[in-house]
Amino acid sequence: MTAFDVENAIETLFTESSVPFTFKKVDISKLPTALTRPGITVAATSGDYESLGMSDNLKESIQIIILLVLKNVASEKERRRQAHPAVHYVVSKLQGQTLGLEIEPILLKNWRETTTQENLEEGLLLVEINLSTALNVTPDIEEREYRLLESIWTSYKFGEDESMSSNVKLTNGDE
Repeated sequence: MTAFDVENAIETLFTESSVPFTFKKVDISKLPTALTRPGITVAATSGDYESLGMSDNLKESIQIIILLVLKNVASEKERRRQAHPAVHYVVSKLQGQTLGLEIEPILLKNWRETTTQENLEEGLLLVEINLSTALNVTPDIEEREYRLLESIWTSYKFGEDESMSSNVKLTNGDE
């Protein structure tokens, strides 16, 4: 398991049909644009490692930022009216959750507005929500995952047009 699995689980949480509050767009590490409703992006932005005793196992503490993007061309006041309930909604969906993964419960740390003058001119308001979690890194599992990636990487061939293609057979039969 990696930080990407956590990003992906958060994305899934906010895009599943059972979620009562709908975001116009949910992405991993990409700014949503042209919003008429709130949108979010999620990115694991840093991590720290801690040795777990005498074994080769590590604990990886992951810092994650959720960027909440709101658009309302009416006024700054209307964007702010949307922002705080949206922040509370995201926080309430994530605080203490493990997202069905083998991670420590998510801890919400803080939020802050990061809107720039350019964002304001576009009618956007941006809020960063900072959270953290941790997962265990087990060498034998990580080695198997790395070997799979290595087999994919080494299967890429560069043609005359410098595009990449792979001859690895995926489990669904695609190439």
